[in-house]
This record gives sequence, C-alpha cells and structure tokens, in this order.
Amino acid sequence: YFATSQSEWTHCGHLDVECATGSPFLSPNSVCDWSGVECSVDASVTALHLDNNNLDGYLPIEIGHLSALKEIDMDSNKLFGPLPSELGLLPMLEVIDLDNNLLIGSIPESLYSLTSLRVLDLDYNYLTGSISDDISALTSLFFIQLDFNDIEGTIPSELGSLSNLDYFSALSTRLVG
Repeated sequence: YFATSQSEWTHCGHLDVECATGSPFLSPNSVCDWSGVECSVDASVTALHLDNNNLDGYLPIEIGHLSALKEIDMDSNKLFGPLPSELGLLPMLEVIDLDNNLLIGSIPESLYSLTSLRVLDLDYNYLTGSISDDISALTSLFFIQLDFNDIEGTIPSELGSLSNLDYFSALSTRLVG
C-alpha cells in the first residue's frame, strides 16, 4: 500500500470514507474486509484485485510473505520497477495479471518454479530479456501474454510440452521462432 502512492488510488484508498465494495485500505477492519482483497476462511490473503486503481509505485518484495496468495490482479496501473523475484516464493500463485503497467527488467527465474501458475499476463510493459527454457516447469499454464514488451530471443520449444497451454501471444516483441 505504501509503495504505491496510496493517496492517489482511484478506489478505496485510506482517505476514502466509503467504498463500493469492502472497506478502505488501512481501515480498522480486518484486512480481509478491505476492498480488492480476498481471503480464505483462516483469514489468509488469497487474492489482490487492484486493477485500474491508479497504483503508482513498485511491487514490494514483501508480497512474497503472502504465502496463500493465488491471484495478483493489478493491471492498468502505473506500477514500475522489476517484477520481484519473491513472487517465486508463492507456491499457490495461479494468476499474475500485471499488464498495462511500467514494469522493467526480465521475468525472474523464480517465476518458473510456480507449478500452479495458470495465467501470466504481462503485456504492455517494458520487460526485457528472454523466455527461459525453464518455462516447461509451468505445467498448469494455459494463458501467457507478453505483447508489447522488449523481450527478445527465440521462443522456447519447451512451450510445446505445456499440454494445458491454450493461448500464447507475443506481438510486438523481438521474439523469433
């Protein structure tokens, strides 16, 4: 929250008195009642739905402490900086939806250990580097979208081993193959 220009949030920042759904961030209510946060029955955070909310900042490394997190949906914001490698510490993570931000750097190698990952949506950022051959470990992956990034290199043949992969798009990148 503090890493993303909280006073500028479009929906349910700490200065909002009311929210359409849930409570404002940092309200005295449980974090599970905050707008855009979903929790399990044991009050572990399982999803962050903060898309199109004028988040302006970086994804903090502390996101790796949300061990029950299954979904990160923060597309259409102004998040910048690299994807934290700590995302790879989230074994239950199924959805990374961070398209239409200002993210830089390469896809961290640690993401290739997320065997539960089903959706990797990173289009419209400024990502560089290549797609690792280790993508073959993402056996649950069915959607990957990398359009409009500076990713380069050869599309790994290992993508062909992903039997659940239904959609792959890398328009306007420097990938070949």
